[in-house]
Amino acid sequence: MLRITDDDLLLFKYLLEEQYIKRSHIRDFLWQHKTRGSIRVRLSRLLKNDYLKSRPDPMDVNGGTYLFATSKALNYYDLMFEDRVKKITGRKNTRLNIYEADEYKLNADFKINKIVQNDFLTESRFILENWGVDYWESRSIFFPKYAKNPDSIFKIKAKINGEMKNLNIALEFERRKKYPSEYKEIFERYTKVEKVNFDYIIFVAYTDQVYNFFMENLNMSFYPVDDNSIKKYRVTKYSDLKNNNFITENPYINARVDFKNTINKFVDYKRENGLI
Repeated sequence: MLRITDDDLLLFKYLLEEQYIKRSHIRDFLWQHKTRGSIRVRLSRLLKNDYLKSRPDPMDVNGGTYLFATSKALNYYDLMFEDRVKKITGRKNTRLNIYEADEYKLNADFKINKIVQNDFLTESRFILENWGVDYWESRSIFFPKYAKNPDSIFKIKAKINGEMKNLNIALEFERRKKYPSEYKEIFERYTKVEKVNFDYIIFVAYTDQVYNFFMENLNMSFYPVDDNSIKKYRVTKYSDLKNNNFITENPYINARVDFKNTINKFVDYKRENGLI
């Protein structure tokens, strides 16, 4: 009988939240403390014992694979919830939401467009969590609450007017430039869920074309929002995020915020207060 470790439980948790993860992302982000050989052996044992299943990456000619949690993994997660799962606090700088087993679903949508979006979101999650953001929520978890907005949510604390305040931040990942009517619908939906109180709504542009579109059009004449609401919107480049930068901009109010610096200060705050 295979003994399930805390590393395995953490992997199950991420797979259940993100629905599936590239094997290379597990190696590069989640199990960085393990050697490639030990990762290969461990994943092979989890696959052999039906805790995981794999599917080939349809876009990778080199034979990459995606891993999924199985019902056996979900049942074990449920069984260990009180004794072990609730003690999983995070990875290094980050703190995690802990969900009960009935909040997860195993019916992943494994189509090309969804795979690309999932990679985009999962890699961004790992990057930002490594920096120190807290309580990431994925679409598979919060979808019933917020309908189509946003793609992901996370939390940080920041000093505002001399006082540390919690910030709820929504992320929208933009792989292509949409029609103006589509963006109008997105902004209208955010206006309707204003009670959620997002402090910032950040559009992460996958291409320069998408980034330039936002920089040219982020204004009240283009989007149906009031003066206070539009101050919450920011845009940044995915390429910058991958290169260890998180500069966000709002050309309408001429605002430029280095969120990486804000996150670094938040990590210092967590260390000073024994939170990590």
